[in-house]
Parts: sequence; C-alpha cells; structure tokens
Amino acid sequence: MALASANIFAASISELRVDDPGTDDDEYVELVGSPNESLANLTYLVIGDGSGGNNGVIESVINLSAQTIPADGIFVFSKTVTLLGGTVTSDFHVPSISFENNDNVTHLLVSGFTGSNGDDLDSNDDGTLDTTPWSTVVESVGLKISDSGEQIYSTTVVGPNGSKAPYHIFKCESDWVIGNEDNTAPNSQDTPGAENDCGGDPVDPDPDPVSRTIPEIQSASDASPLTGTEVTTSGIVTSIMMRNGQPNGYFLQDVTGDGDASTSDGIYVYEPNATVSVGDNITISATVAEFYGLTELTDSTNTTVNSSGNSLPTPAPVALPETTDGDLEQYEGMLVEITTPMTVSQSYFLGRYGQMTLASPDDAGNAGRLFQPTNMFPASSPEALTLADENQRRLLILDDGSDDQNPDTVPYLGKNPVAVIRAGDQVSNLVGVLDYGRINSNNPAGNDYRLHPTQAPVFTAINNRTGSPAPLEGTVRIASFNVLNYFTTIDNGSKSCGPVVQNYCRGADSSSEFIRQESKLVAAINSMNADVIGLIEIENNGFGAGSAIQSLVDALNADAGSTLYSVLPVNEGATPGLGDDLITVGFIYKPAKVTPVGTAATLNTGAFSQSISDNGRSRQPLAASFRDLASNEVFTAVVNHFKSKGAPNSPVGNGNDDQGDGQGSWNARRVEAANDLADWLATNPTGVNDPDILILGDLNAYAQEDPMLALASKGYTDLIKQKLGDTSYSYAFDGMFGSLDHALASSSLVSQVGGVTQWHINADEPRVIDYDEDFNPAGYFAPNAFRASDHDPVIVSLNFAATETCYVVPTASGSVVTFCL
Repeated sequence: MALASANIFAASISELRVDDPGTDDDEYVELVGSPNESLANLTYLVIGDGSGGNNGVIESVINLSAQTIPADGIFVFSKTVTLLGGTVTSDFHVPSISFENNDNVTHLLVSGFTGSNGDDLDSNDDGTLDTTPWSTVVESVGLKISDSGEQIYSTTVVGPNGSKAPYHIFKCESDWVIGNEDNTAPNSQDTPGAENDCGGDPVDPDPDPVSRTIPEIQSASDASPLTGTEVTTSGIVTSIMMRNGQPNGYFLQDVTGDGDASTSDGIYVYEPNATVSVGDNITISATVAEFYGLTELTDSTNTTVNSSGNSLPTPAPVALPETTDGDLEQYEGMLVEITTPMTVSQSYFLGRYGQMTLASPDDAGNAGRLFQPTNMFPASSPEALTLADENQRRLLILDDGSDDQNPDTVPYLGKNPVAVIRAGDQVSNLVGVLDYGRINSNNPAGNDYRLHPTQAPVFTAINNRTGSPAPLEGTVRIASFNVLNYFTTIDNGSKSCGPVVQNYCRGADSSSEFIRQESKLVAAINSMNADVIGLIEIENNGFGAGSAIQSLVDALNADAGSTLYSVLPVNEGATPGLGDDLITVGFIYKPAKVTPVGTAATLNTGAFSQSISDNGRSRQPLAASFRDLASNEVFTAVVNHFKSKGAPNSPVGNGNDDQGDGQGSWNARRVEAANDLADWLATNPTGVNDPDILILGDLNAYAQEDPMLALASKGYTDLIKQKLGDTSYSYAFDGMFGSLDHALASSSLVSQVGGVTQWHINADEPRVIDYDEDFNPAGYFAPNAFRASDHDPVIVSLNFAATETCYVVPTASGSVVTFCL
C-alpha cells in the first residue's frame, strides 16, 4: 500500500534533514501551516526496517499533540535545541530523534495515531500495510536509496542522491528538491525556520573533471576538501569488494604515493558490477563523496585500464594501539599489514556481517580482549575515561571483503566447522585494505576502521571450550541463568503472549526452532549440576502445569532420566505469572538436595511497580528460602532482572536518559530497584528469619556501576568481583566484556562461600551457531550447551557442614561411650 496524502490539516512537511556530515546533531523536520494553529492529534512517524530487518516497522514516533505552529507559520522540531552551529533554535526539542539514512524509509505526518514504536505494519513484507493505526495520513514522503532496498509506503518518493538516500530535502511549491549533503556554509541549503532556498544563480551542469592524485583527494583531513567534485585519478586496484557474488566496488592505490604520512595513498571506488581486476592500473573519472565517514569515489563516468597484472604496492606496516583515536585515517583505503598481535574480542557479527572485533595489546603491552570501563571502574571516574579511550584506540574490525549479510558459508569458519572462533583467541597474518564503515547493527550504526584481508588470517585457539563449569569447593551449588526468551508459545507474528495485555511473543518462531533452543538449554543446565537455579527471561505464563518453566523442567528430567528438578511453587493469584511483563524469573531446584521453606515472595512496589507508565520498571524479583537436606542450613536466594540499558522512547529525565557515562539509559531506575530490593530483603519477605541471603540474576549493570555500588552500600558483597576479579564477564556488547549477571552475598553468608565461577559457553561464541533458523545457515547448529543464550551462567557454591547424628552407648563396666556420625 502506497500512502497518498490527504492534507485537510493546517500543517504540511516542508523541509527534512535525516543526516549531516558531522555527528548527526542537525537532524530536523520543518512543518508549515497557519500561524498559531494547534498540532493537536498529529504524530510524526518513520517507517523502515526496524532492528530486525523486516519491512514496514515503525522506527520513530514523535507526538506533536502538545505543539503549536508559531506566529511566523513555520514549526521546527529537531534532535538538538539549536541547529546549524547554534544559528537556529528549534521549536520542539526531541533528543531521541535518530532517523535512519542507510536504506529506503517513509516519513509520515498522521492524525489519530494509536500504534506504538516497533509495530510491524507489514507483517508479510509484501509492500502493503496490513495495519494502519491512524485515522488520516496528512502527508507522506519516501526517501529512496535503491530499488533493492526496503519497501516505501508513499506515492511521493524522493531519491536516490547518487549512491545514497537524500540526506536533505525541501519543498519548492509542490515539488521536493534534494538539497546539498553538506549543511555548513557556504554549501548549505538548509533553512529550518525560514523560507526554503528555491532560488539562486545557475551553475554549470556538466563541469569537466579535475585531475588529482589519490593523496590529494584524501588530503590530511578526515573529509576530502573535494567532496562533490568530479575528478580524474589513477592507481592500482588492490582489492575488490563483493555483494551477492558480484563486484560492488574496489580499492585503488596510488602507484608511488606522495611520501606524506598524513595523507592516505588509497581510496575506495563504489562501482557495482565493476569489470576491473586486482593488479589493474586504471584511470578513472568519478565524483568524490563522503559515505558515513569513508572518503570514496562514486558515479564514475569513465574508466580506462592502462595495464594489467601489475604488482601490488607493499603493504604499509601498522602497529596498534593508535596513539590518538583516529590515527588510522592516514591509511584509509590503503593496503596495510597489522604488525601487532591481535586478540579476538567479539565474534557476535561473524555470521551476519562477516565481522569480528579485534583488540591490540593495551598501552602497557598486555594482550587480551576489551572490557567495559564501568565493569572495572566507577562511571565517569578518571580511570573509566582512560580505559574507554584506550579501548577505542585498541579496536580494529576484521571484515570479510563482502557487503553480503548472512552468507551461507560463514567467513573464517567455512562449511560444517569442527571448531569455532571464540573471543580470546589470537589472530595473525593480518594483511589487507583498510576502510571505515559499519561495525554493528545499531541505528544509527556505529562506524570504525575495518580490515578487509587480501591474505587468509591465521587463527590460534587460546580460549578453548570447557565441557562443564570449573569445579568448586562446597556442598550446595546455586546458579543463575538468563535463558534468552524461552517461550513455549511459538512466535507466529500474532499478539498472543502476555499474562495481562496480549503482545508479540519472543523466542522460537517455529516448532523446529523451539526444539533446537530447548536442546541447547537442557545441555547447558544439566551440565551446570546446580542444586538451585534462578532462571531469567522465561515466558511469563505461570509456574504450574503447562507453563514454560514446567516445560523446561520436564525436558531437563527427561534428559536426566529421573526427576532431577522441580519448579519452585509460587502463589500467583488470579493471573498466572509475576506481574504483566512478557518475561519473568523463576526458580527450579533439586528436591534430593534442598527443600523450600517459608513462602516464595515477590515485590511489586517502587521500581518494580506494574503501574509505572514509562516502560522503565524492572521485572518483579522472586525470593525463596531453602533448607539444605544434608546440613539443615537455611538460606534465601532472590533472582532478579533489572530494567535494561536500552533507550526510552521519549525523554524521561531524573537521571534515566543516557548520561553518556557508559551506564546507558534507566540507570536511576536501576539504582532505585537495587535500594528497594535490599530494603525489602531486610524484612524477611519469605517469612524465614535467617541472615544468609544471596542476590542473583541479570541486574543490567556492570560491576562498578551505580546499582552495584548501591547494593554494596546496603551490606552486600559482589562475589564475582571478590573471587574472580575485575576482568570477570558474562556478557559482550560492542566488542567489550563485563558482568551483567551477578551473585551478591549478605555479610553472614560471605564466609560460607566456597567458590564462584562463570561458565563461558555463550558470551565468547558467535551468534551464528545458536538455534535461529531465519538467518543462520545450515551446518552450524549443534544440540550442545554452546550459544544456548547470550549470557553466561553464574554458579556459586556454599560450604555447609553436614549435621552430625550422635549416639550414646553403655559399656559392660557401666560407663557410656558417645560417638557421632
């Protein structure tokens, strides 16, 4: 369905910028209309592919109902308070704006909107909206980058602008005009808050290209001074980038270079279906462009092969870490050799983009992976800031020389691999071309320097898998495990999950995916050999027969061949589950080792209140007390899942917006949850008056972040930090590792802890081997414990002395003898 506009309202879209050459500060929308007219009931939407790659997903929702068009008839809302270097002040500040600009998208102004951000309006991706949660489309416009991109849902389409989507468009009378990409003087055509620039002197429509060397095009700056200029240059083709089995572009390097270390001798040429070969000496006429920070040549008008089979330039030696972040710019587009030993720091995107995050040794020369600064130091401390800078200077992305996503053969693993590449492994023989581009799936994407090998890298296994957790001294083993959306209700695209409000299910999309998911979880959990396990991210559909947690226990027991585990009973009330979230926490335990005492309890007030309306509440915790059958010792465990670090849909203030200190969004709410939890535990909520308490679960806070410090101030000891140190980890994000999954002990319990371990079966592994069948190619899944989830399980052992039974026995002489067993 292509949406036509029916503008019976006072406002219409007149100017739009979705990207700028800098830090995306100047993204804005301009509406024009009747002076002092209310925008009540109007909402601005962006429809694209969302975070999951589907068509028709709502990516941005901006409620304009409380706004009014100013007296001059021009209304501007923007990401920042001021625009264009502070020369323009917007009427409505919306810091959450982050318009997609790397694929086809549709911008809409609608009335009567009833949907939500993230809604998939085209569930079968056929280009027709199945759902239109609005009463009227006031105006719509599609921004197009290519015919092969995402669907556009508007009859008005603008673009492409060369090889890109238009970053800036404005209306002249009834026609849309593509403005200059550059929004800085003297090139800017941006006029937010003023009349659009529809005039001007004519320019030469077809100027002759100017002759420039590649170093002159690159210059010593991050961006070329020749952006937008058609040039003629020459060089040797050093590498060809592929997409869908066909050339998508190539790297070109000056034959001799200019001898200036500050200017790169290489450049990327964007030319789909190019017919050149590696070793060709060519002359090309093309336009200089900046593509997300990469200087490139595009829109070539003439390419001449001067000779073929030439020797390639000698790779420039490059040592890491950089002295200053961005030093690699001088090698952008060049053939290089990384002379520093590198460590694999993350392989999450290996299956999707053919990428791995590599880390050089640190400034002191110590090799290893990257760690989250706030896992090791308090947020914003000098030490955390220093580590963040060092991490950035150590990082390099190993790519595969292809723009393909989810290839059938996973780069560097090959078909049906007998071993995988894990974080912590080492890699050498890194020779290839260096570029700058996307390194993750964020929107907007993160960008950094990438190496596309021209020789096969050599991987050395350093961090081998272990078939079971490390042995621990102790008599009772307690664990927590985030099981990554274990749902027995299959996610078929309908809103059929949730204890109160029906919503889209999570987890497996088919019965075959569910079998694969469950087989991995069973292998992992039964190998943990824990007596009590707190589970996180399990479907919130109760704790009795037919529930997800009972289904998992049934599978565990079937695999063990006996009644190994039982589900901890929970008094659920009228509605199954805990609270109204889609996911919940729960306990399973071995009845042969421990027995529940007291009453399982939950907290639904404060930060855990179900009435919080800003989507910032944490899942309700579950506390339970157990008695060790061998020693009769009693302890209380509480499993948690605090609010995630993901950004809110709109600003909420009070320290819950991302402060840029590494702690993410909702930090203040997680601190509130930590304090509420500790205060609640002090009331003995299970009815058992025993001081031995163990806090478990996914707290969505790294070891030195404010929620963890709050729990420490309440008398709880971080056992992972105490026993395993600052470089412990259970989770990887953006190439850095840290502990989100924790075990904290009350003061009385600390001395009874025999040991702690994190079983690294998930965070070190590539995502491509998990249960998913939508994107993961055949030949990489195995029904084992590895990549059963995205979080590593945490296991704590407690040392409880067995209870002695004593006997008094009379002797023949009339005395007695006492002995104990």
